[in-house]
Amino acid sequence: MSVIPLICTYCGNRTFVGPDQPPACLTCANRFVPDPLADRDRFVRPDDVRLHHKTDILQLEEDVWRFYTEPILGIRHFAYFIERPDGNVLMDMQPLLTADLEDWIASKGGLRAVILSHPHYYGAMDEFSNRFRAPIRMHVTDRDWPVGYPNVEFFDADVLKLDGELEIHHIPAQFEGGLCLLYKRHKGILFTGDTIMVSPSTGELTAWKNTPRQVPYHIGEFQVIRARLMALDFDQLYASVRGEVRRDAKSLVEVFARDYLETIAVPSVEEQRRLLSREREVPESDYFFR
Repeated sequence: MSVIPLICTYCGNRTFVGPDQPPACLTCANRFVPDPLADRDRFVRPDDVRLHHKTDILQLEEDVWRFYTEPILGIRHFAYFIERPDGNVLMDMQPLLTADLEDWIASKGGLRAVILSHPHYYGAMDEFSNRFRAPIRMHVTDRDWPVGYPNVEFFDADVLKLDGELEIHHIPAQFEGGLCLLYKRHKGILFTGDTIMVSPSTGELTAWKNTPRQVPYHIGEFQVIRARLMALDFDQLYASVRGEVRRDAKSLVEVFARDYLETIAVPSVEEQRRLLSREREVPESDYFFR
């Protein structure tokens, strides 16, 4: 049976359906998106919208670029491209492989690997992986999530070295298989997905177990996040949601994590589940924007 890829225009991820199968978005179900949004009108075929979008490409370092799709398709989040002598790496994803971005990546020599911080950012990783013959690297504890996506390679380790200066670190956060990418050049750049996020307007750090509802981590799980982040050496932090910290990032994370455990984290997983069960979504903010 042929499978049709569709974009969920609410979150930007894909669902893969048969010809007569109604679409449903696993990612939005995880985010607790209200039922009235679960209608067929929000699902579109990639080729039907490709010509109406382009990709903004911003250079951050001599070998690091940031991507995002314009106009916004789903949640506006970033992907990061790291140019490496042995093959380029893409951290996190966009909802669409636009023609301009395809040409740009090809001009840089393609991709060696695609790294996904967590399932909320799967996006068009099928298109990127197939076009550039690049495997998608994920932690094995997220093996149930990439349904329909091709070329996924799972690993089972706390650290996976891609080369002498690039390491994938397993840091469970919103999902058990959460990943951060450490690039040891430029005094250390940590790509956090949305394990740690940054407000572009204030530069303040934030972290949520569920961002649309602003439900915090519980103390036990955030203690693990803090310990694993503090074991890494980095001076810059690039989040896949909204912003980056260009210097002294580890010091800021250390202070933020201490304050988070004292004032924001909920005491137990039971309290966290109670908050997640509430039928609400907080207003749009610069942390979560469509």
